[in-house]
Amino acid sequence: MPRLHPILLISSLAFLIGVAPFSCGPLAKFGAPEFECVSTKQNAAGGYSQAAFRSWAKWAEHQDDARRDEELMRAGEKLAQIFGRAELKSRFMGVDCVEQTGTSSS
Repeated sequence: MPRLHPILLISSLAFLIGVAPFSCGPLAKFGAPEFECVSTKQNAAGGYSQAAFRSWAKWAEHQDDARRDEELMRAGEKLAQIFGRAELKSRFMGVDCVEQTGTSSS
């Protein structure tokens, strides 16, 4: 494996420590609203999937249709609330998040 010259290594590290945080600071601090919205929706969709799988796993053991349906309904309501909040927040920041992702009903 090739070795880096010590001065090149030190100067690269100095750049990363000294300059890089300032160059990506504003993006990291504020972020792009559309990315934040999409990320929130993706996390919420993952949470919904997890809740749905958990509900179906419980159903496989107990065969309780009413309980399964109730759990799936609650998970869907939570998903819709999170989607709605993310869309509202991004709209307030001047970005239409619905264009980036599907709506809560799709």
